Amino acid sequence: MERGPLQDGRRLLALYNVSDLPLPLENVGEAVTQSLSKHAWQALDSNNPWVAEGALPPYAVRWLVALS
Repeated sequence: MERGPLQDGRRLLALYNVSDLPLPLENVGEAVTQSLSKHAWQALDSNNPWVAEGALPPYAVRWLVALS
């Protein structure tokens, strides 16, 4: 789900996995894939860096902010 813009104009994206299985990022759907490819993204939580490959863990939410 893409949100924003933030006060500084950057886009905000929330990725959700509401299942008990890891969600491969290649299976997140066309709308999310398009959002992920529009910008370079970084995690809002600096202790949990964003990697745009692999899978979203079960019951996870990742908040990302566009770098540009």
